[in-house]
Amino acid sequence: MITPKDLKELTEAGLLSEEHAEQIVLYYKNKTKRPVVSQSTTLAYSIIGALLVGIGVIDLFAHNWDQFSKLLKVVLSLLPLLIGQVFCGIILFSKKDFSRWKEAASSFLFLAIGASIALVSQVYHMEGNLGSFFLWWIIPALPLLYLMRSYVSIMLYMVGALVVLFASFSEPQIFQYYLTGIALFGAVIPLLNITFRKREKSTLMKMTSWTLVISLLLVICRFIDFDSFLLPQFYLSLFAFFYHFGHRLENNIVVGTNSLYRGIGFIGTLLFLYGLTFDWFWADWGKTDVLFNELVGSYEFWVTIIFMGLSVWGMIRNKIFKTSFLQVSAISYSFILSLVILIIAKFIPIGKFLTWGLVLWIAVQMIIKGGKSMKEKESYWGFIILFFWVQGRLVDIKLSFVVKGVIFMILGVGFLLGNVWYNRKNHENNEA
Repeated sequence: MITPKDLKELTEAGLLSEEHAEQIVLYYKNKTKRPVVSQSTTLAYSIIGALLVGIGVIDLFAHNWDQFSKLLKVVLSLLPLLIGQVFCGIILFSKKDFSRWKEAASSFLFLAIGASIALVSQVYHMEGNLGSFFLWWIIPALPLLYLMRSYVSIMLYMVGALVVLFASFSEPQIFQYYLTGIALFGAVIPLLNITFRKREKSTLMKMTSWTLVISLLLVICRFIDFDSFLLPQFYLSLFAFFYHFGHRLENNIVVGTNSLYRGIGFIGTLLFLYGLTFDWFWADWGKTDVLFNELVGSYEFWVTIIFMGLSVWGMIRNKIFKTSFLQVSAISYSFILSLVILIIAKFIPIGKFLTWGLVLWIAVQMIIKGGKSMKEKESYWGFIILFFWVQGRLVDIKLSFVVKGVIFMILGVGFLLGNVWYNRKNHENNEA
């Protein structure tokens, strides 16, 4: 390591400028500093600490709760709410960067709202149910989300909205709870749009994206009739929407979360199509006559229409229709082909065989495209799809173990040869 004396001699000799000497000194100072604890670790400790403190305060109150007067009980019930507001106010109006404490304070205040409502209800013996409790919990917490813009608070809010939505299972006002749950999710959409446009790649951002996707799936599937005639088209349109929405995020909004939405759309489409290649689905589907008026008046019909329209809009925005049909991934338009298959299968019982062809086409196309573009993952996915396609067909067709063994050996050799071919191509490209 160069000493300050050496730097002084070089500067006096004219071999080094004073500016460069200061930069060298600063470089070695930064190099010898102790490593800084990551922000995600600090956030985790802050959030967990805030939650533990809140639970501890409630337990202390509960120890002598029955001995307190009603007025004192109300004051103590509102005390966590007041403390949380004070801390959030300090962080919100402070000029210093308290971003690492923002999540902890927001989480504490969010939980304090629910705790205060529960305690006051207990003091005055107010009756209610789980759905109404969470409803009156997250509605006052909505301004907190927009003020603090905390990822943890957003996730807690979405979980609460899901509880309100699914509370309709045990309540007579099913449709009212469903509309309320939808409205609660709609109220947070502008905030999610603002949050995702920040293009952050933090762990909390990814967790929020996962919570949003899972919440959307549960909200949409809440009232689906699993015996519905439109069940296959509903799910394939839904997964197509996620696939194209993820592609749109990649081009415009969030690079860090696009793979999440596209992955769910891709895997969901493949799994559902794979299920349609077996006899058990087609054995019962379409056997009962469906009246047009009943079909048009069903929840599944309109939700399917909406997601098909959104998927087509996504294809237009992603300029898929301007690309050659053979070059576009079959996953992109599989929801359109599935509609054609279902219409044909209603009159001619060949739906299983048409789905066979569609899944096989997806696998072969991915193998060919991956080979041409030297994308190993795409080709490997194609081989995996092909493997499960063959395995599924062997289940349907009765063959001897010898024939099945030979088929699997041929498929395994194909994997090995493909790997050798990729390595050779990569080696040639590197040399070139």
